[in-house]
Amino acid sequence: MPLIHRSTLPRDLASMMLSMSLRRAARHVPEVWRRIPSVVVFVAPEGMRTAYRDALYETYDTARHPRDTAVVSYEDAVEAKRLMERERGGLVTRMAAVVDDESILPDGADLYVDAVVRVERPTREHIRAAALSIYGRRLLDSEVALIERAKIAQVRGAFRLGRPLARAIALLRSALEREDQRSAAQASPALRDGPTLDDLHGLGDAGEWGRDLARDLDDWRAGRITWAEVDRGILLSGPPGTGKTTFAAALARSCRAHFVAGSLSKWQAHGHLGDFLRAMRRAFEEAKKNAPSILF
Repeated sequence: MPLIHRSTLPRDLASMMLSMSLRRAARHVPEVWRRIPSVVVFVAPEGMRTAYRDALYETYDTARHPRDTAVVSYEDAVEAKRLMERERGGLVTRMAAVVDDESILPDGADLYVDAVVRVERPTREHIRAAALSIYGRRLLDSEVALIERAKIAQVRGAFRLGRPLARAIALLRSALEREDQRSAAQASPALRDGPTLDDLHGLGDAGEWGRDLARDLDDWRAGRITWAEVDRGILLSGPPGTGKTTFAAALARSCRAHFVAGSLSKWQAHGHLGDFLRAMRRAFEEAKKNAPSILF
């Protein structure tokens, strides 16, 4: 497989991380590397469709081949069908389409698409390699964890071209700390003023797990551990009135996390199955938007 020459790679940290991630994901897809007339769909991680679309401009070298190469981004099925029909009838012979979810592709797309490539977020190895290439030194584990936690837009802003590495890391750490403080300040008064796990007694194993989670989240915020090292789930069991919701709210206060409380009966109250599923998805979307969250 021919590789992109180093001189053609983007030189800022965020772009290089994304480029490395794309090259790894598409390493066995010849249509990407050999200028074969093709349509390749890239399924991006949640919230990173735009970032990977921009990285594909570099990968497909659209600056040198603007007439026969297109990079497009599909947000929904209607847009996907419209853009796919337009490109099919035009002069474009190579197309990279970026989506959040493969299911939005229109009917018949399987006949039109040559390959589907699922792209993951840049790994710690990508972060280390990109930083070593640009700055000439190996990052500390805490620095890698900090970058891994940040959004790509934050990495792009902090590690702009020409800024010293130490300064970029300090700015990113400050930005993430301010973000944590804003999240804590925006918590509802009821959540801020209620008991924490330390105020409740008789929690047993659940309390011990919750305090461990709070410590893990503090370590994650400080960049000492990665998100993958955080224990992210527990099953609570017990009849009504035993304090499951109280425990979950106290856990959120101890973790300085957003709290989302859902239930089967609350979601079911919206109506038929479609309304139930939409209500359930809204709860998950709220949790993701305000991450880190405790979703009960």
